[in-house]
Amino acid sequence: METLSLLTLEIGNALYRVYDLSHGFENGFRKNNAYIVKTDLDTGVYPYRGELKSFKKMFLPDNDLKPGIYALEDSDPAKIQIYHATGKEAELYSLDAIVNLADIDIKSKIKSEDIIKVKMNTSGGDSWMPELKEDDDATSTLLKSAIRLKHMVFADYAPRLEYDAVGKGQGSKGVSAKSNSKRAIENNQTTSMNKMLYYCNSFDLDLVIGVRDRPDARDPMFQDGKVLLLYPFGDEFPLDNTVTVSEMKHEIDTAHLTASESEDDDIYSF
Repeated sequence: METLSLLTLEIGNALYRVYDLSHGFENGFRKNNAYIVKTDLDTGVYPYRGELKSFKKMFLPDNDLKPGIYALEDSDPAKIQIYHATGKEAELYSLDAIVNLADIDIKSKIKSEDIIKVKMNTSGGDSWMPELKEDDDATSTLLKSAIRLKHMVFADYAPRLEYDAVGKGQGSKGVSAKSNSKRAIENNQTTSMNKMLYYCNSFDLDLVIGVRDRPDARDPMFQDGKVLLLYPFGDEFPLDNTVTVSEMKHEIDTAHLTASESEDDDIYSF
């Protein structure tokens, strides 16, 4: 079970959780994490910045890259390079910049009006709970909501993701599809319709897409206000037992809580 680090690094307005470099290789590198790096060239802590098609860009002048860890696109296992900070900027990435949240007396140092309440997956269980974000598009919101309500264990569905990606559950492409899919759902705010169909098939979800004319629409499809439906997977199913995402908002938001936890277990940010 992955443990949430209490070590943090703040650069500008971005706050990163800090882990040892080995954590990235074992659990996948994530853009909201920073990793402690110790090499012959440098000792510091660097955020994961994403993938590059080629590491050659790192050695070009005026490459516009920020100091950090970069992975080679579609490499499995992950191949990384460190883009080191230099000069005064290196102070931002030094080990001295790490803050241990366990050492902070929040009640004595922070005013209540400065605290923002945010929901996080604090259950510590096996269920996969991708975070819902305000700027998620409609398909991402629907997909993440379904995953949270299913209380699904990602590892149980990983073989299906591999198989659906390459037609067989083996090979580096399948493994990459598994890890890349999880990161994409967790980190991306947009989900294309093709990806939505791919995920639904892998996660045992059916999908229906519907459109209808707005009231007083010009050139209505149907005079009686019928809804035009498409069942992408072919098999139709009844729609007389439905709920909306907004109606299920409380259940979706609290899906990560165990029977022994309550709303009071929310994480506080400032």
